[in-house]
Amino acid sequence: MDFNLRINTHSCHNCLDFTRLNNCVSNGRYCITTKERHTTYYRQHKKKHEKVPCGRCLIMESLRHKCLIQELKKYKHHNVAADYFRYLENFTKLCGEEVDHLDVCAQKAYNKTSLLPDQKLIIKCVDSSFKLNGDKNTDNFILRADDKQQRSLGVYLHPTITINDYTYRGYLDGNDVFKAVCQSWDKQPSQCKKGFNGVN
Repeated sequence: MDFNLRINTHSCHNCLDFTRLNNCVSNGRYCITTKERHTTYYRQHKKKHEKVPCGRCLIMESLRHKCLIQELKKYKHHNVAADYFRYLENFTKLCGEEVDHLDVCAQKAYNKTSLLPDQKLIIKCVDSSFKLNGDKNTDNFILRADDKQQRSLGVYLHPTITINDYTYRGYLDGNDVFKAVCQSWDKQPSQCKKGFNGVN
């Protein structure tokens, strides 16, 4: 099974410069808009609003997550999905309240999880994903590929699960997703026979 993530973005070429700067990369081609960050109301009432990470921060963090999975595959980890979710658990515990320095907090989660021999591999992967190395205003091949796949699969809701290039339409419940994944195999692995969490 080839486990991966897909980053859900939208374009905003005609948005205000403030919005593009805070919520986009590649000059507005890929954006994640958090309404608290892009409205005039937020700019006028910052102290009254709950703090949330900017859209650009979320995109960069999502790229770090994708690169982590990519590097785990390169180093032939036995169970990439399990290792990734172990990292995600640490990230959530350490960075759940962080809004301004997700990159620094992510580094702490990497160190705690200890999955790669050199954490700089993640930074290198993210920087090299831009057309001009590290230039966030240039195109990004990871985001471009995700956007293309998103359109081809007709994915418009987030979060969404796809299995073998088909969009899963059931409940986002662990047991239901487990059954759907198992049913996608011609020859089901032994874990499917054990059931979700090893319980029939």
